[in-house]
Amino acid sequence: MTNLDERLTDRLHALVDGEPDSAAPTDLLLDRGRRARRRRTGTLAGGTLALLTLGAVGAGTLVPGPAPDRPGATAGAATPATVAGSSAPAADAPRMELAAAVAATESTSYRITVRRVFPDGPQLTTGAFDPAARNGYLHTSYGRAGFREERLIDGMYFVGEAGVDRKVHWEQQGKRTFLPFDVAMGGALSASAEQDGLLRVLTRSGGTVTRTGNRTYHFSVEPSGKDTGFDAALESETVVGDVTLDAQHRIAALDYELTLVWNKNGKVSPPSRLRVTTTFSDYGTPVRVQRPTEATVVR
Repeated sequence: MTNLDERLTDRLHALVDGEPDSAAPTDLLLDRGRRARRRRTGTLAGGTLALLTLGAVGAGTLVPGPAPDRPGATAGAATPATVAGSSAPAADAPRMELAAAVAATESTSYRITVRRVFPDGPQLTTGAFDPAARNGYLHTSYGRAGFREERLIDGMYFVGEAGVDRKVHWEQQGKRTFLPFDVAMGGALSASAEQDGLLRVLTRSGGTVTRTGNRTYHFSVEPSGKDTGFDAALESETVVGDVTLDAQHRIAALDYELTLVWNKNGKVSPPSRLRVTTTFSDYGTPVRVQRPTEATVVR
């Protein structure tokens, strides 16, 4: 167990035991839980914009178009989405417009910046992704506690963790199609590891999406996943936010607030809130990633 793991374990116990003078680092705790679940199931988040599909687009029940590395997709073109259970496109509906925006975003390379705001200060993730080349990276800083680096090189996925000594320990975790964004986005909206699972979550959630401007949308969704990886269940999880598209109708910004209410042994905690601001930029810019010189192969 690393020093970071030990610190997170201590803070987690403070959170679920209801210790009033210990504010939990929500993103790190969720990070630890999601990684623990991945070790148990051997799966990662299903796509680069799976979280957007659930949070922004997925406020309605829909089937997003295929990404460019899947059969039937064309780079540079947004694939129409269809309402689940119906074969007719509904491009004039706000949720369908967002589905097309997600497909357009997945059709080319981009840079991403994710800012998470907590009571004890902000944290930042920066990165880039090229879905056609399957190259990309995400760098998440934990301040003095260390950082996390994720790299995708020709479809091979690497994860590096560094503690207070700043020394990176790399793992090669096999082939992946996409970078998983659940850690970068605070663990929000990652109740399911697969696209089909996401659609089931959407069917149950009964979320809403409305158009608020020419290229702006508001959404609200309540994911129903309860498996947090901790010895504490989620009483509720609510995500409310806004999406802005650029002039080419690709995702430009995603802002949302995640509210979590925990339950341990029948004791319900006060709400924990996380604000996330995500920006997409530099569409079409080449993404170059350096392969780690040493990495432990994880099977």
